Amino acid sequence: MAYISKEEVKEIRQRVKKTFPKPYKISITRRHGTEVIIALMEGPNEIEDGYQQLNHYYPDRYEGEVNVFLRNVLEILDDLKPNYNRNAGDMGADYADYNYFRSIHIGKWDKPYKKVLDN
Repeated sequence: MAYISKEEVKEIRQRVKKTFPKPYKISITRRHGTEVIIALMEGPNEIEDGYQQLNHYYPDRYEGEVNVFLRNVLEILDDLKPNYNRNAGDMGADYADYNYFRSIHIGKWDKPYKKVLDN
């Protein structure tokens, strides 16, 4: 069953903060104890302003700064806690077990990403 603790989210926050120092602003929240939501809110990147949900199963679909952001975040998440346990230890099971769910965004639906100057 999917579950992520507050301590694990705190560790993700610390690692992401190290990887993306100021002027980046990244929102990292936990929803219902089963999902971590990571949203790049501000940065110096040449990313189109607005909101975009990223498909972390296909990072090669994205180019430039979006690809770099997505790959770095996925690397942090996988280093801390691998996410996928095929068949949850039961070879006859016809399901997969996720440690927790991931949502990675550029901006949020109600607060879009914005580019800031690199001062």
